[in-house]
Amino acid sequence: MVENVSSAFIVLTVALALAEALNLLNALYRRRPDAHLRPIKGYIEVLKIAIYLVAAILIVASLIDRSPLILLSGLGAMAAVLMLIFQDTLLSLVASVQLSSNDMVRVGDWIEMPQLNADGDVIDIALHTVKVQNFDKTITTIPTKKLISDSFRNWRGMREAAGGGSSAVSTSTSTACVS
Repeated sequence: MVENVSSAFIVLTVALALAEALNLLNALYRRRPDAHLRPIKGYIEVLKIAIYLVAAILIVASLIDRSPLILLSGLGAMAAVLMLIFQDTLLSLVASVQLSSNDMVRVGDWIEMPQLNADGDVIDIALHTVKVQNFDKTITTIPTKKLISDSFRNWRGMREAAGGGSSAVSTSTSTACVS
């Protein structure tokens, strides 16, 4: 019994250490001058969820003194339930990948989304949410998937045109649908 609990504690400690190592990696990445162009916080959060899921399976397997493969075969039967539980996380992951790969929103962009009362600068992009600091210094939290499914205006083109000396002033409105 003590050996099983010790093994479970070791797995938990390693999982927490890996999660903190990912936090450190994110902190080091954010020091780069171009880090605001491609934030990795969403990917880090997905990796941490995967680490915690694997750790949970290994902890339960060590506590009941069974092979993790037995638990995984049982999880195969519960896949539909897990899909319902993690539906928002999966949709947010897909939305986060689409936002970053299509360069739709960056930290520092001025976006306008009237249906959610957001009109200001993006201050944080995470897996589930995008935080916007409005002109009156209030913070609006937008679900990441809303930036893919609903329309919004990104004023980045106007800022770049004003700062880059270009005579073209452009605004971009992004609309997309996730099925």
